[in-house]
Amino acid sequence: MAEIISGKILFPGQHYIEQVNLIISIRGTPDDETKKHITNEYALKYIESLPQKGKTPLEEHFPGQTKEAIDLLDRMLDLNPLRRIKVEEALAHPF
Repeated sequence: MAEIISGKILFPGQHYIEQVNLIISIRGTPDDETKKHITNEYALKYIESLPQKGKTPLEEHFPGQTKEAIDLLDRMLDLNPLRRIKVEEALAHPF
């Protein structure tokens, strides 16, 4: 959805470390509950070695989008798979 809205790749990393850095730069450092879902111990150690970063508002990356579009995108990009919007919920979303 993000790429359809913007016409650009959201996380254009060339390798997994760059990809992780790009995701964290926008979505922030995963919280402790989310880190429980990271099964690769090296990935987890790498993430924990980074400085803490908060989420950046998606409005900054997608100016001019409606609140509904931003809300749906925010919920689709939740790092925690248990909190991430489910397909049925996304289809019923007001956007």
